[in-house]
Amino acid sequence: MATFIILLRFTPQGIEHIKESPKRLDAAKQAFRAMGAELKQWYLVQGQYDAVVIAEGPDDETAVEACPLNWLTR
Repeated sequence: MATFIILLRFTPQGIEHIKESPKRLDAAKQAFRAMGAELKQWYLVQGQYDAVVIAEGPDDETAVEACPLNWLTR
């Protein structure tokens, strides 16, 4: 499997609901599994981006499909 690094920025709505992040992270992990991929690691960061996700997937198409990660940033 290929490894992908995904950089995220929270939307204003995502920041408003930041306390729901653990539940959203669990939902994201399940969604990745359903696509045949795996969300390996998740880091909150400071600066231009709010989070960094390390994921593994079978191909580029799967990574692109997972990229929006709406369940994490909204």
